[in-house]
Amino acid sequence: STLFPYTTLFRSGSAYSNNKNIGTASALIKGIGKYMGTINKTFKIKPAQVKITKIKSGNKTVSVKFKKVKGGVKYQLAYKIKKGGKWKYNVTTKNTIKINNVKSNKKYVIKVRAMKKVRSKNYCGAWSKQKTVNIK
Repeated sequence: STLFPYTTLFRSGSAYSNNKNIGTASALIKGIGKYMGTINKTFKIKPAQVKITKIKSGNKTVSVKFKKVKGGVKYQLAYKIKKGGKWKYNVTTKNTIKINNVKSNKKYVIKVRAMKKVRSKNYCGAWSKQKTVNIK
């Protein structure tokens, strides 16, 4: 191929390990022919981005539901009052969470991300899109 002339140079003798699971992975690239040498690159595999599917507000409570992410992850939910509040955090293993003791007649901003601890190191996915909810 004229756009990617080097892709066939790395097929023979190249190797990779642990490149599907959340954590650190590596790829060993070996050149062939006149492209000699090896390069070993490590990179992080993070959890996928979470998508919030439903938010329901009640009397000083908010229920948040989101899609599950593969990989045995936990979910970190962050919420704050829309104007000027500080982020507060909750962690759960389920794909639903209920926030209690929120202030009435306020707008809250909510976001969620997936996270997993591998060998005492946390790998966090990207935050979901922020959603706004009015508290009754």
